[in-house]
Amino acid sequence: MRPRKMALLTLVLMLGISTAASAVWIDQGSAKQVEPRIAASGVASSVIMDIEVPGFELSTVDIDGRAHARISLPDHVWHMESGLPELPYIVQSVAIAGEGDPYVRILDSVWNELAVEPVVPSKGHFTRDVDPNSIPYRHAALYTDGGVYPQAQTEVGDPFIVRDVRGVAVRVNAFRYDADRGVLLALRSMRLEIVTTGSGGLNVKRESARAVDPQFDRIYRNLFANYGADKYAVLGVDGPMLVVAADAYQGAVTPYVAWKQQKGIPVELITTSSVGGTAAGIQGAINARYGSPAGLTYVVLVGDIADVPTNSGTYEGGDSDPRYAMVDGGDLYPDLFVSRISAQNAQQAADQVEKFIRYERDPDVGAEWYHKATGLASNEGSPTDYERANLLRDDLLGYTFTTVDQIYQPTGTTAQISAALNEGRSLINYIGHGSGTSWSNPYFANSDIHALENGWMQPWIIDVSCSNGDFSNSECFAEAWLRATGASGDPNGAIASYSASTPASWVPPCEMQAETVDLLVAGQANVLGALYFHGGMK
Repeated sequence: MRPRKMALLTLVLMLGISTAASAVWIDQGSAKQVEPRIAASGVASSVIMDIEVPGFELSTVDIDGRAHARISLPDHVWHMESGLPELPYIVQSVAIAGEGDPYVRILDSVWNELAVEPVVPSKGHFTRDVDPNSIPYRHAALYTDGGVYPQAQTEVGDPFIVRDVRGVAVRVNAFRYDADRGVLLALRSMRLEIVTTGSGGLNVKRESARAVDPQFDRIYRNLFANYGADKYAVLGVDGPMLVVAADAYQGAVTPYVAWKQQKGIPVELITTSSVGGTAAGIQGAINARYGSPAGLTYVVLVGDIADVPTNSGTYEGGDSDPRYAMVDGGDLYPDLFVSRISAQNAQQAADQVEKFIRYERDPDVGAEWYHKATGLASNEGSPTDYERANLLRDDLLGYTFTTVDQIYQPTGTTAQISAALNEGRSLINYIGHGSGTSWSNPYFANSDIHALENGWMQPWIIDVSCSNGDFSNSECFAEAWLRATGASGDPNGAIASYSASTPASWVPPCEMQAETVDLLVAGQANVLGALYFHGGMK
């Protein structure tokens, strides 16, 4: 029966797009644009996953006078191998056994076939200091020699550990292009099994009697499709915090330590000199406390990079505080949350401590500025940055936000940004170019931050741009936001910023940003460290 069913669905799809010239939704079970549905059950050695793809979006792109098909899937990313078809895929993580090697078995699947123009080739990954229009399209040999891309229906990554749970990411190539026949293979549904067998393997995780931190419990619920919260005891309060301060700032940070302790969080304050003043010494102190029975959830570094050394990223060797959080296993998933109070003197540290305490302890109950956000974006890329920003805006307006500014290139101005922030905004989403000391489109620089008079109405920032978190500079853009004070001398600027310390890739940070906003509106996290780090696991 299945071949006849596939043939019928193929005919319907072909008729459905015969007159379409612009983007259309291809109905595979839903007339409305909806995301794929994923459900998983089972633990340890056998996990069953069911996937349904109710539809997708098909549009046309002109490349050198030839029509090409672009395939899009709501809230999913594309394969981005330069020259090969840019097709969306589905990736989902599941919790697996603490040891052994995972593999995937396809138990059942239904595919539709759709005659299409050649699929748009990807331009590949590039950083946000590059104009996408400067990169030409190129077609790999697949387009002339034939073949199917991607070849595999499913792929399984290496096992990883997030604190208490060992997991694996399963990629389902829900769209594949058959270049010989000019046909798109579109997944309608699939049932698969993730099997973990044997002993040992990569990133082995031993059972622990330690209770799960509530912030990580929320992460697991969202990250792992088969996470069973009933398997783990969950702490009633947030776990311990380690504050590592430059010796000169120990006094300035003491009120912060006292406030966190008052909230019920166990806090230990140590100085950089006590651990040798090196990145290795700081990492050793973190590892020791993480491995203790009490564990460790938060690390706060206090001081500029010259006083409190940072760690190094694994790809570019760039400055990376989050690298300190990768404790358990040899993967790149964080096992705790790391932040920095970056200061060049004790007064800057004290100003930031004051703003953090006030933000938590003395909220402006009923104030409208909490329900207002600002969106800033360039008009570059495909989809454009402002199109991405509008999707974030839609999410926020569907939550508790009543105003989300659209200050976009080419009409957005520095004055518009200043006016919005001085009126009061609780969140800023930026997508565009950065210089290390400014946003480029629309433009806003360190000097503009220091000229703000937004008082205690301080937003948190998700910054998708290059190098604005490069705190090896005297004062990078992110540092300016946190250090800013108004004419009265009271702290203003921003309450937090998540920014890249190196040139950022074009697409992946946008996925982090979108996931962070999704988590916010879904109520999956209400602590900034958890929001930022969880978003980065997308």
